[in-house]
Amino acid sequence: MKEKDASNSWVYLLNARDHIEVGIIESLLAEEGIPIFLKRKGSGAYMEIYMGISHAGIDLYVPAGRIDEAQNILGLEASSQLFDDGFRSASVDKKKRIGQVGINIYLAFILLGVILIVFNSIINYLRG
Repeated sequence: MKEKDASNSWVYLLNARDHIEVGIIESLLAEEGIPIFLKRKGSGAYMEIYMGISHAGIDLYVPAGRIDEAQNILGLEASSQLFDDGFRSASVDKKKRIGQVGINIYLAFILLGVILIVFNSIINYLRG
């Protein structure tokens, strides 16, 4: 059985929002000869085809030996990479939680608006 070569392993670099951001990052890294590997999560692949954008974003991976160089080029901190055991650092998890709170607040305001519109329609119906 052949052992996995460390130079051929890929490590997590970042999560890009869309293919435009991926293109920018890819071109910056390509200037330095750093290849990237793209991975879409869950329904991200077909949602990007169907809607033009993926809610999960696109994970970018680089060769393990070039991760520090790629982070320096993009101005990232080492804490944003995916460690070998598959767990993201606490700062990435915190950003996800903050993003989820923002989405929940947005949805609450939409729900409140719908309720007010329905309530106003009922009041107008009963008056007139």
